[in-house]
Amino acid sequence: MGSYLGVVASANPPKFIHLCYKPPSGSIKTKLALLENVYLIFSSKCDISLLFFCLHGGYNIKTGHGCLIELIKFDMGGSAAILCAAKALG
Repeated sequence: MGSYLGVVASANPPKFIHLCYKPPSGSIKTKLALLENVYLIFSSKCDISLLFFCLHGGYNIKTGHGCLIELIKFDMGGSAAILCAAKALG
């Protein structure tokens, strides 16, 4: 996975996170997709499966006008919100 090379200079290693939610009873009647630097897949093993990378850190190679690197915290915030929602669901 070449994505890991994007944070090779970071003090913290990248995280590969796979979340799978199965309701305690029954099945999900409505599927909801939350996309914020998230790759969403549905698998036969669980009702909702989220596969994404937390790849924040390393060097800033995006420079110049319009790179919007100052908005990278919003990307991290989206990933954090999904993790918190998954934890709240159990």
